[in-house]
Amino acid sequence: MKALILGWVWPEPASSAAGSRILSLIEVLQYIGYQIHFASAANKTDYSFEFSNEVIEHKVNLNDSSFDDWLKELDPKLVLFDRINCEEYFGWRVNKYCPDAIRVLDCEDLQCLRIAREKALKKNIEFHYEDLINEPVSLREIACIRRSDLSIIISKVEIQILQDIFKVHPSKIHYTPLLIETPKNFKNFEERSNFVSIGNFKHPPNLDAVKYLKSNIWPIIRKLKPDAEIDIYGSYCTDKVLQFNDIKNGFHIHGRANNAIEVISNAKVLLAPIRFGAGQKGKLLEAMYSGTPSITSSIGAESMLTDHHWGGFVSNDDQSFAKNAIKLLDSKTEWETAKQNGLAILKKHFDKIEHQSQLKHRLSTLNVIESRSNQDFNDKLTIHHSFKNAEFMSKWIEIKQG
Repeated sequence: MKALILGWVWPEPASSAAGSRILSLIEVLQYIGYQIHFASAANKTDYSFEFSNEVIEHKVNLNDSSFDDWLKELDPKLVLFDRINCEEYFGWRVNKYCPDAIRVLDCEDLQCLRIAREKALKKNIEFHYEDLINEPVSLREIACIRRSDLSIIISKVEIQILQDIFKVHPSKIHYTPLLIETPKNFKNFEERSNFVSIGNFKHPPNLDAVKYLKSNIWPIIRKLKPDAEIDIYGSYCTDKVLQFNDIKNGFHIHGRANNAIEVISNAKVLLAPIRFGAGQKGKLLEAMYSGTPSITSSIGAESMLTDHHWGGFVSNDDQSFAKNAIKLLDSKTEWETAKQNGLAILKKHFDKIEHQSQLKHRLSTLNVIESRSNQDFNDKLTIHHSFKNAEFMSKWIEIKQG
């Protein structure tokens, strides 16, 4: 029983939460009993994950009909698309040449939500969820979700958006957050020092957060505590990012971290003033796992803030953000309370075994024939025309390239 994962890129778990995400989904498919085949049209990097022999790798090409013969020969029973780009390129081929295969989409986060929030921020206007209806990416994203037999959604907030704003039926979506092992050992308060911030700089919300931290929040922190220091880590650090380095004022840009958990564990407090974005923030989950309190915005915490108190503070105001940062840095009592709050959230809502078990059950019991036969006519019409359009466009591109 073969499962094919079509990756937009080769996983880089050391570079971003997205890389770790796909590896956790591979584990679930292996638990079910699938033989895993991973294919991507992207080139590997020095940081690409080295799969074990249990995962068979394939290099494929975009807009290339040779993929069709290869796909028919492979004959997967399940195909997992890594984000909407892969579904748009390969979905029609899977539908045509492996029509009985289960088609699963891993959304990661809703791009339309992240992009619409960024646009609102740049225009300095208030964002409303209803604005997503007019966001062009929404059309692509919801079309991909409707074409798929099941879409794995990383955030309960985004599940609510899909159901309330876009009227996606609950049977088409499944909640699986970022997953992490149960933490064991932590460095204590006295063994740590300084603030830390971390994130893939290719991801616009991370770059914006560092810029905002440097220009708006860090000056307040340094005024309150002149000897404060922060270490900024992130993969794909460009010269533009390196220009933020300011040793004199304790703002240190280090670039890629060899071990994200290690650098977060060495710090007392993680700072993440995220002003737009979607999904879940791997850095905040890693902070909880490391026993490191964090301060973030309501957008940063929205899909992780539950009935428990946050493992630190949630603040959208620069002054309170800075004051709370100093409070956690200097007060062992406040720090310990925040640490325990974070661990409680992790234990109750992000248990890896529990969520893997739920996803395993959902995939194992998914009746594709029944779900497709229950689609209404409008859905079938949308799927038919979108697949046909993608097929003709792909063939046209292949002819032009040839």
